[in-house]
Formats: sequence, structure tokens, C-alpha cells
Amino acid sequence: MGRITLATCREWPVPEGDQPLRKVLAARGHVVSSAPWDGEQGVFYDADVVIVRACWDYSESADAFTEWIAALERASINLHNPPHILRCNMSKRYLLELQARGARIPETVVVDALPSERLLGEIAGRGWHEAVAKPLVGQSGRDVVRLDPEGYDEWPSLSNAGVQIILQEYQPGISSLGETMLVFFAGRFSHAFRRIVAPGEWRSNSRYGAHRVKCDVSSAVIRQAQEVLSVLRETPLYARVDGIVEDDRLTVMELELIEPDLGFAQVPEAAEKFADQIEHRLRPEPGSV
Repeated sequence: MGRITLATCREWPVPEGDQPLRKVLAARGHVVSSAPWDGEQGVFYDADVVIVRACWDYSESADAFTEWIAALERASINLHNPPHILRCNMSKRYLLELQARGARIPETVVVDALPSERLLGEIAGRGWHEAVAKPLVGQSGRDVVRLDPEGYDEWPSLSNAGVQIILQEYQPGISSLGETMLVFFAGRFSHAFRRIVAPGEWRSNSRYGAHRVKCDVSSAVIRQAQEVLSVLRETPLYARVDGIVEDDRLTVMELELIEPDLGFAQVPEAAEKFADQIEHRLRPEPGSV
């Protein structure tokens, strides 16, 4: 049996969303700990495997989080997802690679955050009716703003977004269709759930009133999500492909490889599948091979 540490954050040190996973692992005889990534470090160095799960504040301390990953890597800690996947997924520049590799995503560019006049020109030059600006390193909808050229004088400040930002064409379908999350363990599709956007909202995060429901997706949509994962040079332990589904077409909004909620509240039995894959990544005990 193994010592498994789930990396979390100070605000949510033992998140309720992972309770099904903790129960399954404990029932199988594993010693399971949840601990903030920037707290006491011994629990990570003593673990047989460290799973990055609920580090929902890393974007606020991105340099420190990057160094935490590097320290575990230098110590040869069995970390998942692997360090190079975590580092690449921190910056939303990965969306540009998906775009270049043919994934269907909203048209996306990286631009300077200021001055606003340049953003206005960028939006007009691309023929977009509206745009969404996001920090390059961001989570949970923080500092994400919707930019309507007709309301230019009332644009919110982008001062917290960083020197450069991700600028995307706004997808109006998200309000009516919601955002579908496809969960994969070791590259295999497990289940899907949908975030229903709150009335009058366009952001699909729970902090803005969105709620989640289990949903079914077609084989065509699953295949499109798998094609997104094929861009990676290594199959991650877990992945969540988020997008807008319309007529069996998936428009990818995010590829979540660091700390996504995996929908155990909607599909508790999926924790068994995740536990299976975690066990495959436990290092064998000395003399067992």
C-alpha cells in the first residue's frame, strides 16, 4: 500500500470535491493526506506519489508555485501531473499551440494589456463583435473581462491582468449551451459534466453562480477532445477538456491539467477509475519486482 499526498491550497486544504477519491484510496489501504502546496513540505517528500489536485491559488503566487514544482522535481518526487505538463499548462499560451495544431478554439492572440486603444484596434481589425481578455496565468475567472467595443468608455480595468494577456473572440453560445467538461484518466475518457451559466451571466465559473450537472456526450465529441490531448508529448494522469458543444462540434475553451475539479460530486463512481490510475503510478516496494 502507498502513501498518497493530494496537493491543495490553504483556503481549501481538504476540499469536499475530492472526498470520494480520498474514501476510495483509504478503503484500498492507502495512507492518504491532503496538504497545501505552500505549507509543511514533509508530507510531500515522504509520499510515494504526489497528486496536484486543488491548488486553486497558484496563479496568485505563480513564481513560488513554479519553484515548488522544481523543488519536488529536483528531489525526484513522483509528481503528477508531471512537472513539464504542469509548467506548460500554467500559461494560457498553450492555447496558441492548440490553435496551431488545428484544434477548434475561439480565435486567440496574445497582446499587450495596455493601452486599451490597441485592444480596441485588435478587436476591430479581426472583425470580432466582442472579445474576452484573460490573464496569461489565471484561475477561476479571476480578472477575466468581456470587452464590447460599443461600450469602450466603460471597459473595466485590466491593471491586474499582467503585462500581456490572452485575447479571444467572445463565444455567445456559452450563455445558452453552458460549458461541457470531459474528464480523462490516463488518456481514457471517464465522464462528462456541464456547467450551466447563471441567468444574465457569461462566465461559467461557480463563483459567478454557475452550477454543474452530469451530462452525456457523443463519441464524436469525445474523439475531438482526445485529439486535443494528442498534442501533449506525454499522456497525463488526469485531464479535463472544457468547451462548448453544439451539433457534435467541440469548441475548446480550456485544457485543464493542473487543478481541475473532476466532477466527483456529479459522478462519484469515477473516483474508482482515478484511484486505479493512481495505483499504477505508485512506485513498487523494494523487492517486489
